[in-house]
Amino acid sequence: MGGIVAIFFKENGFYPIEFSGKKPASEEAADHAALNPDIIRIEDIHSNVLWKKRLQ
Repeated sequence: MGGIVAIFFKENGFYPIEFSGKKPASEEAADHAALNPDIIRIEDIHSNVLWKKRLQ
């Protein structure tokens, strides 16, 4: 069994990803966000924010 399903939000849409479950969800979200600079926020399926892009 894998990790949670997270929703990745971009300026023009969103898509789901299943995390591996090898790390806490917030850490895994930050790892994915670092590799995908167009992501503005990552939430779990209950709308809890796991990661949010900082304003620059």
